[in-house]
Amino acid sequence: MLESRVFKEIAIRDGVPLPYVEKDYVMGWLLWAISNDPILSGWLVLKGGNCLRKIYFTDTRFSDDLDFTALHLDTETVFRQRLNSICDAVSGVSGIEFDRNRTTVVEKETPFSEFKALDGRVYFKGFADDASVTMRVKFDVSDFEKIILPTPRLPIIHPYEDADKLATSVLTYSLEEVLAEKLRSWIQRTRPRDLFDVVKIIQNHAVPISKKQLLSVFLRKTIFK
Repeated sequence: MLESRVFKEIAIRDGVPLPYVEKDYVMGWLLWAISNDPILSGWLVLKGGNCLRKIYFTDTRFSDDLDFTALHLDTETVFRQRLNSICDAVSGVSGIEFDRNRTTVVEKETPFSEFKALDGRVYFKGFADDASVTMRVKFDVSDFEKIILPTPRLPIIHPYEDADKLATSVLTYSLEEVLAEKLRSWIQRTRPRDLFDVVKIIQNHAVPISKKQLLSVFLRKTIFK
């Protein structure tokens, strides 16, 4: 485990509450465990805000949960077992303490009965300030999404001193697919974070974007939803 001062310095530098940094650190380790899990590594495709922060940009916003589109999704019981399994893997290497008894997975409603969505939550003890505080990471997983473009397996960005231990990659959306979903979501729910992500992607020229491909994906996803 890294020294607590490391997380406090990052919180001060980035102007964010310390728990945001702790959670961001834990989510990096959870993605590492997913990439090494024989089942979840082939089931889950990372998307959303943490797809941007953990795969494409180091300087974007902190995101509160892990969003995935599932290529296959089993029962709540099976998914809970897999979550506890990856928590055990993370604890064994990083020293992060999870409360496995509090791990929960519930099924959410979807527009059609043939689709499934799960809300999973894992809980861990604070390690940068108050160990008596328990925090959670939410997993939002659904197979109700149309993936248009190929899903590359890309390296995880882990901007911490133990980054060498997380030298692995996860299935993820292409940047065009992330942007198309963000544009669609912005129309549907008008949340500020969606606009922030759209602007961030457009203004960052580190990863080239195909405008023709973006338009095609946006239209197909909008029609699907």
